[in-house]
Amino acid sequence: MNTPMNPYHEFLRIVYRMRAAQIKFFESKSASDLRLAKSLEKQVDEWLKRCGFEASQIKQMRLDLGKPN
Repeated sequence: MNTPMNPYHEFLRIVYRMRAAQIKFFESKSASDLRLAKSLEKQVDEWLKRCGFEASQIKQMRLDLGKPN
């Protein structure tokens, strides 16, 4: 039986694939690895926009990773 994927599981899979592609690119410096990493980054950004995670909301949630909590 094939159950529908939880949207958050979909997001986590995209993030996992994105990080793996980024790591692969930094090791290889390959143009094709860079294209894949950028494509997955775009998918993550689009997912966040669809869910309404705008920069101001992220700041309010204290998820701005550049600053310690």
